[in-house]
Amino acid sequence: MEYKIDFVFKKEYTRLIAILVKKFGSQHIDLIEDAVQEAFFKAVKLWPIKKPGNPSGWIMLVARNHLLDQLKKTSKKLGNEVSEADANQMATDEMPGESEIVDSQLRMIFACCHPEIRQVDQLILSLKFLCGFGNEQISRALLKKTDAVAKALTRAKQKFREKVSDFSVPGIEALKPRLANVLKVVYLQFNEGYKVSHGDQLINKDLCWDAIKLAELITTHKHFNTPETNALLALMYFQASRFHTRLDNNNRLLTLEQQPRSQWNHKLILQGNIYLGRASVGNKLSTYHLEAAIAGYHATAKSFRETNWEAIVDLYDLLLADSRNPVYLLNRIIAFSQIHSPAEALKMVKTNEKHLPDNHITKVFVGGLYEKLNHPELARHAYHRALEQTQNQLEKQFITNKLESL
Repeated sequence: MEYKIDFVFKKEYTRLIAILVKKFGSQHIDLIEDAVQEAFFKAVKLWPIKKPGNPSGWIMLVARNHLLDQLKKTSKKLGNEVSEADANQMATDEMPGESEIVDSQLRMIFACCHPEIRQVDQLILSLKFLCGFGNEQISRALLKKTDAVAKALTRAKQKFREKVSDFSVPGIEALKPRLANVLKVVYLQFNEGYKVSHGDQLINKDLCWDAIKLAELITTHKHFNTPETNALLALMYFQASRFHTRLDNNNRLLTLEQQPRSQWNHKLILQGNIYLGRASVGNKLSTYHLEAAIAGYHATAKSFRETNWEAIVDLYDLLLADSRNPVYLLNRIIAFSQIHSPAEALKMVKTNEKHLPDNHITKVFVGGLYEKLNHPELARHAYHRALEQTQNQLEKQFITNKLESL
């Protein structure tokens, strides 16, 4: 039961925050967060006894009622009491429909990307309120220290209260500069869903599909139906096509090489190709274009061996020319290792060691190279270090299996 409550809460958190901020105002963001948390705590206490017929509606109602109680108490302390009529009206308002929920989420993501909030703080706010990320998830997504994220979040929330007093959608010219960060948030949300960093899930499909839904909603506006937005959608659809093959029937992680390609969702691959075609207009090549092209090569290759690894290496070179992103560098070396010897790949790892991500993915890759070079002790050491660096149970089991096979 705890897992199911946790699942509902994660699914509804961002929707609740967006709806309640739209309804009650950004100045109450702390009270709104508290109200949503309170609803969750009550669910943990009461649902094991009697689960509601409509869990989402229950969470919304409890959060809203708790918020109203807190607003009344706060306004009394300030000598500005909420009238009973206003409170009754707010308490009896109908539950929001799906269109209102989506509209609230879209408004929220553009509000978090307000130009008077620092760019990095925009991302932190959006990942917190739109994706429901904790500080550790945000720190991993942005490659920052957790304590730095906590301080930045406090600062960002203060700016949010000050600058986003009106939750109405500003004019197009005011919104255009925000689009780049909005797309970055959607991208980071999908990435976290595609490879969950905590717990016993590998994929949070709801998080991924919510990201896709937001991006598609953005494209419905002619001013935001840009090549970059379409390229991002292409990337997400290519990746989504492999959802059902990343685990086997025994819930064990499958590498890209092990996945049965016949079971990939070819309708989603086709959708990815459609969006990639729409992204090809104009002369600007964004990181989303390049990443989508890489994902497209993987999605359309007949087999792992027949993948166009040379083209993928070239695309990572283009990405690295624009950004020294450690993840791009690691992925470039992984692709390089498919067309060169393990010794050459290991040499490249050692040459770039200081610039690679210090995470379990790097350690697993290095361990695999040592295995191929018949150095089991060095492989074992790399795998043990990888085990220490992941908090996902399925990945831990995957690494444990590698250790046991040595």
